[in-house]
Amino acid sequence: MPAEVFNLKKLLKLNFSANSLTGQIPVFIASTSRLTFIDLSRNSLYGVIPSSLCGLQNLNVLNLSRNHLDGAIPGDFGLMKSLTLLDFSYNDFSGIRPTTGLLEYLDDRLFAGNPNLCPLIAPFARRLRARHRVLTRGMHQRRHRLAISRTWKFTAFQRLDFRTENVLECLNEENIIGKGGAGIVYRGSMPNGNDIAIKRLTGRGNSCHDHGFMAEIQTLGRIRHRNIVRLLGYLSNKDTNLLLDVKSNNILLDSDYEAHVADFGLAKFFHDAGASECMSSIAGSYGYIAPEYAYTLKVDQKSDVYSFGVVLLELITGRKPVGEFGEGVDIVRWVRKTTSELAHPSDAASALAVVDSRLTGYPLTGLVNMFKIAMVCVEDESSARPTMREK
Repeated sequence: MPAEVFNLKKLLKLNFSANSLTGQIPVFIASTSRLTFIDLSRNSLYGVIPSSLCGLQNLNVLNLSRNHLDGAIPGDFGLMKSLTLLDFSYNDFSGIRPTTGLLEYLDDRLFAGNPNLCPLIAPFARRLRARHRVLTRGMHQRRHRLAISRTWKFTAFQRLDFRTENVLECLNEENIIGKGGAGIVYRGSMPNGNDIAIKRLTGRGNSCHDHGFMAEIQTLGRIRHRNIVRLLGYLSNKDTNLLLDVKSNNILLDSDYEAHVADFGLAKFFHDAGASECMSSIAGSYGYIAPEYAYTLKVDQKSDVYSFGVVLLELITGRKPVGEFGEGVDIVRWVRKTTSELAHPSDAASALAVVDSRLTGYPLTGLVNMFKIAMVCVEDESSARPTMREK
């Protein structure tokens, strides 16, 4: 492990995991006092843990798992108030597992794979009673959720390895990953190890039992496209309703930065009883709404095309749809005004006039083509705007 790294006084995060490193953990690692994260796992480090590590007052995470470290685990780690996660598993530690502070309550899996490390003895009975209380409480909670799940209907569009109660168990505060005007998005970890996104809709609208909605949702359940988030199914009861729209917040990036559209193509069934596909309140998000909505109060595929054009302009300009251009001016109006004032207008000049100055190294042809598509999508009149299929 190169000693020069620890001369970086402002170093906050150190991740050397899975690099086949050998040798001992250097004692001068503590000289980088601002460290909050250390991951040395999956190497071939040996020797004892230097006690100087316990002096890192800002350290939140320490992962030393899957090495050949030996000796005793310093009990002072349990007294570090900043620490939230420690992993000592799969080493050659020996002696009695320390019980100071945090160390007493860490999961046994974080000490697993150390055959010479003696397990906890004194606190065992207290921990067993606490675990029994947790299990009992969890059992009652599961029974309650099961009773609630019987009032819901789960419609799946493919064979799934989870049930209604697995989804409902994830609808709690700590799993929230996003909120919007239409609802709340939760991260759900299913028993098969897969993670799903669960959108709980809070807007008022007509029922999921509406014939038009059911036809739309069944169509979406059959869509298979690499850049569209797959709709696995939906839960409904008599109060369930839906309102989804095209905007940048609904476009998700995977680990390779490939875009995947969520909430794709759902008709805005959000209306008063007796009003056929006519909106009684604003559908979509401000800044993405097609201008014809103001006088027709109707939405269709071309409304989503307009929203898609706004998303493209966001990418090109690096600006938000509203809030940066003055009162009553959105990104579309700003782009039109900026490009109309050019002395020598052209597609290339127009694109360069509004492009984000932070972008570099892009092909001009690609930028111009993307800009032209965006401007076609945000045409003033919906009659001049293509549909999704035409685009």
